[in-house]
Amino acid sequence: MLGTIVLTVALSCLTTGASAEDHLQISLRADRTELIEGDVVVFTTTLRADEKMRVVVGTNDRGPMFQRGSVFKVRPRWPNEMQRRGNPEFFLGFCGTGVRFVVRELDAGESLTYSTSAVVREYLGRLYLLWEYSEDSPLCGFRVEPPCKLVLRVQHRVSAEWYERTVWSEELDARASEEVPNWVGLTSSNELTLQFERGIEE
Repeated sequence: MLGTIVLTVALSCLTTGASAEDHLQISLRADRTELIEGDVVVFTTTLRADEKMRVVVGTNDRGPMFQRGSVFKVRPRWPNEMQRRGNPEFFLGFCGTGVRFVVRELDAGESLTYSTSAVVREYLGRLYLLWEYSEDSPLCGFRVEPPCKLVLRVQHRVSAEWYERTVWSEELDARASEEVPNWVGLTSSNELTLQFERGIEE
């Protein structure tokens, strides 16, 4: 039985009156597209600004958003309600009211690149494509039933309110300028198709 699922990277508008809809480009790559149980795949996400802007890229407690599985989306389908909405299944939660958002200021034509890895392995008696917080504590993942396909993209959504709770690193503070617009909205990357096959039985 062959199934299909979809993943994305996304971002979309500037708060100073300019539109950022087409000014933040996101691309997604993978170092492999055919996988069996035990394989690790490395995803690389690149953000490119067509105009000078500020953009939220992470949080002070968990680092860059593009190094987590939570930014990935799939085309809605089985096997559970979360995955039917295109979201990964979460196994580990974080709580805290003191979270602040990390902002990067980008010049026109400047790019940022982030990498993250996921492993195909069994968890709770089922096979998943997992992003792991630690060896014993996976963060989130998508269930797979080989042979099947996952069509992936990355999605990034930023609210204007996030810029009211930001943190700047020392080197970024030197570049900060009130005239630079904040990027706000939703955008997505290109799609990638991963093929999952059964391993060789002994």
